[in-house]
Amino acid sequence: MREFDAGSSVISPYLRVVVGGKPSSGKTSFAATAPAPIFFADQSEGGFETLRTMANTPKLRSFWWDPKVEPKVWAMESMLEYWPQITRLEQLIATKRCPFKTVVFDSLSIYGQRVLRELRLADSKRDGRQNYGDLQSAIDLMIARMHALPLHVIWLCHVTDDYQLTVPGKATAASWAYMSHKWLIRADVQAGRAANYQLHTKPFRTATWLGGRGNPLPDPMIPSFKCIFPLLGLPDKPVSPAVPDYLGQEYPDGAVY
Repeated sequence: MREFDAGSSVISPYLRVVVGGKPSSGKTSFAATAPAPIFFADQSEGGFETLRTMANTPKLRSFWWDPKVEPKVWAMESMLEYWPQITRLEQLIATKRCPFKTVVFDSLSIYGQRVLRELRLADSKRDGRQNYGDLQSAIDLMIARMHALPLHVIWLCHVTDDYQLTVPGKATAASWAYMSHKWLIRADVQAGRAANYQLHTKPFRTATWLGGRGNPLPDPMIPSFKCIFPLLGLPDKPVSPAVPDYLGQEYPDGAVY
C-alpha cells in the first residue's frame, strides 16, 4: 500500500500520458522532448526516423531535454519482443543501471495492428473475437507493467479524421482510465505559412476524451515537456531551455506559461 497526503502538489512524480495525433502531426518529436526517453517502436512502421532528423539538425536537437542525451530506440519486429524488453527495463532499474527517465510506446495503434496480424498468421481458423480478446489482455498487462516502472510513460496513438483514438476493436475501452493525462497534438496548416504544431489539453472539436488530473494546463500550448513539467509541479529541470517554434515565433531561451 502507498500512502499520500491529499494536499500534496504531486501525488505521483511520474506522468502516465496518452498522446493522440494524425500521422506526421508531431507525436514522436513531442515525446522526444521528455527527459532521457527510450522508445518502444515498431521496426516496420519506422516513425522513429524522425529522431534521426532531430539528431542531425542542431536547432531541432536543442528541443531535447538534454541535447547531449540522444533518445534511444528499441525497434520491435514481433509482438513477442515487447515483453523481454519490459523485463530488461525492470532489471536495469533493479540494478540501478537504468539511464532512462521516460519510456515512450510508439504506438498503441501500430502495436494493436501487429498483434491481430500475427495472431491471424499463426492460426487463420481462430475465432477473430478471441484475437481481439487477446489484444485487450495484452494491452491491459502492458499498461500494468509499464505503469509500475519508476519512469514517465508516454503512450502514442493515432487518431481518425474526427480525432478519435484508433486501436483495433474495443481494446482500449477502459485502458484510458489508467492515464493521468490525455492530450492531442495537431499541425495547424494555413496557406503560405509554416505548419504550427499545437498541443491540445482540453476537449477540442470532436476530441471530447481530452483532459487530465491535477493542475489544468493551457490550451492549446507549445508541444514540449519543458513547458509542461513546471505547470504540473514536476521537479525535473531541462538542460536546454529551447522549445519548438510556435505561431511563427522562435523560443531558443524557453517559454513560460
